[in-house]
Amino acid sequence: GLVARGFTSVYREGFETVLFYQALMFDAGPAAVLAGFAPGILVISAIVGLVAAEARLKDASRLVALGEVAKTAQRAIMRIDPPQVDGVDAAVRYVSASTEANIGGDAYEALHTPFGLRVLVADARGKGLPAVLSSAVAVGAFREWAFIEEDLGDLICRMNVSVGREVADVDFVTALVAEFCNDQLRYVAAGHPPPVL
Repeated sequence: GLVARGFTSVYREGFETVLFYQALMFDAGPAAVLAGFAPGILVISAIVGLVAAEARLKDASRLVALGEVAKTAQRAIMRIDPPQVDGVDAAVRYVSASTEANIGGDAYEALHTPFGLRVLVADARGKGLPAVLSSAVAVGAFREWAFIEEDLGDLICRMNVSVGREVADVDFVTALVAEFCNDQLRYVAAGHPPPVL
């Protein structure tokens, strides 16, 4: 009786109303009213906790799904096999800095162009899908301009204009473009560390 009545009142009307209501209806002391109030608070707290936990689980599953999308997009951008070019043995190996950082703005590309084998190594600021998208813009610009611009300096300038048009002002992409032709290696770096030779 009194406990069930107290819980129902807490659920519907709130704490202060319950104390007043119970004291008037049953002419009960505060101890009896609180005996009905305590179980109600526990049940309400449990319900609120379950709702909050469910919201956190939904957020976590959304983040996992977004991470998988970013990882798949990054793999799609970076080709596994470089082109075969006479006089150059090229191989590709991508190793992330750490397992937590394996979804980021790292990108590379190798193309057999009229000017020789051209290679791009790029890194976009940040992690996750936004960084992958910035890298994709850089790779796309490289794929376009590497066949048109003979001079590596002009190539990197054209890429900069293309990337600047598509990537937000707060983001950036560093790049290194190298060319292997006639037993010579030439490269240009735009914010990217020089290669280790």
